[in-house]
Amino acid sequence: MDYIGGRHDRILAVYNNLIEGAGLNVKSAAEHFGVSTKTIKRDIDDIRNFLSEKSVSDGSRREVIYDRANDNYRLVGCEKLSAKEIFALCKVMLESRAFCKKEFMPIMEKMIDRCAYDAEVAHIKDMVANEKFHYCEPRHKKELIDMLWTLSAAIKERKRLKIVYDRLTEPKHKERIVEPVGIMFSDYYFYLAAFIPEKETKNPTIYRIDRLSKFEIQPERFSVPYSNRFEEGEFRKRVQFMYGGDLLKLEFKYYGESVEAILDRLPTAEVISQENGVFLIRAEVFGRGIKPWILAQTDKIEVTKPIEFRNEIKGMISDMLKFYK
Repeated sequence: MDYIGGRHDRILAVYNNLIEGAGLNVKSAAEHFGVSTKTIKRDIDDIRNFLSEKSVSDGSRREVIYDRANDNYRLVGCEKLSAKEIFALCKVMLESRAFCKKEFMPIMEKMIDRCAYDAEVAHIKDMVANEKFHYCEPRHKKELIDMLWTLSAAIKERKRLKIVYDRLTEPKHKERIVEPVGIMFSDYYFYLAAFIPEKETKNPTIYRIDRLSKFEIQPERFSVPYSNRFEEGEFRKRVQFMYGGDLLKLEFKYYGESVEAILDRLPTAEVISQENGVFLIRAEVFGRGIKPWILAQTDKIEVTKPIEFRNEIKGMISDMLKFYK
């Protein structure tokens, strides 16, 4: 069937083809539209010029490149998530319970609506409908997206923050100046990692962001030597339940069936030995936040080193037994 349409219709069709992620072969396109290959190449140049001007005006970074291996042109910088990827992300976000309903629902709807086909949109909405209806937002009910973005700017610009932090113990409201270095998420909550200038510590203090009742970015900047820079990824491997503290080198025996689950939970963990189905594992963690997790493993874990930490666990178990006598 011959193509019917003018030059503008053809350019729009070529552009739409590129946006959809399909590669554009010049010869095939010329045959489809009933024009010469030179005409298709001119269309591509027009699209490139349009994208270049758009990049200057709105900061977008899309361009048409030639893929020599596949002998076609592709639009890069605007790759879409597939329906399968969007569905997986929706499931993760629903389970995380990170946001209040007012913020979370529009985010999920926007993600789903990015699907290319109505059938995909309907399928995903059907698959998440029950969880969406029963979504349980965090009890603090705070809107966090603007806070997270503002805090990230302070981190990027190395600017100090004046914060008022709502504590669980007295004094309830603690005001201080901090140097923010990272934002992390764990078990329903976002956390700010920040150093306290007057305290010389190797590791940052952890603040739950929803408990920041007030914060102000200060004009003064702080500097961090490259050798002492904070690495969120490395810190995250060693911190459990967002407790701060000194680095603890831990060894324990694991008597359970899924050692993979242990290694996933503790990214720094390594199996030292295995005998009769019992794994000896070594890991590095920050602070004592690991204790609740160890106790939750019941008879599957036995701490062996350090001995003082082993004794702490024994003491906690003894104290727990008092409730059941």
